[in-house]
Amino acid sequence: QVGDLPRPARRDDLLRVGRGGRSFLGAGTPPVIPSWGNIMAEGRAYVQLAFWIVLFPGLFLALTVLSVNLIGDGLRDRLKVR
Repeated sequence: QVGDLPRPARRDDLLRVGRGGRSFLGAGTPPVIPSWGNIMAEGRAYVQLAFWIVLFPGLFLALTVLSVNLIGDGLRDRLKVR
């Protein structure tokens, strides 16, 4: 749950996911700046020919968010927040 995460982990995760999602939808960083969302958005046209253009940036984005969540959980447990 989002409410259980420490405040910095929540903010950073939400910003990272929000930036990737906005870039994927075309409302994030400009197309000339490389980001995982921009890479996935440009790769949509080639998904039938080269699915990995969308697959790997999506996996890296998901693994990054999962890693930050696990680090936040570990810090919360170690620091005994609550």
